[in-house]
Amino acid sequence: MTLKERIAAVLLTLAAIVYGVIPVMVDISPTHILHPAWSAHARFHVMWQLSVNSMLALLAVLLIWWPGANQVLRLKVASSLGCIALGGFVVAALTRHLYGGEFSEPGGVPPVGWIDANVLVFTPTIALQLLGLVLALWPGQAVTR
Repeated sequence: MTLKERIAAVLLTLAAIVYGVIPVMVDISPTHILHPAWSAHARFHVMWQLSVNSMLALLAVLLIWWPGANQVLRLKVASSLGCIALGGFVVAALTRHLYGGEFSEPGGVPPVGWIDANVLVFTPTIALQLLGLVLALWPGQAVTR
């Protein structure tokens, strides 16, 4: 694995932790799935989204760090999986005006200063993910062990 690929692996792993673990910790709570005002159908969809993103993150980490052949290809696939998970957030954020969506529920996770907590967490995560993707796609010199 090249140095660039190793850096990509670390960045993509950090991003996977953010999109695969942190939302589970935040969303399985009274501010989301257990929010008393949420409908049963809304709870179902949030649990579905959490499950899909967590499984994508787990698969990405396994692809990144599992030993064996095709490491570069597995790194590229793992970076694509993270882009899918985080891309879903971008689509939801950019289209929320079309379906009456908001970043936060009343009584939910409050903004940090003037920035929504989701935007605050996912914007740098998207940057890490995209940098990892670029590094995974950019060939470099092999690192000797």
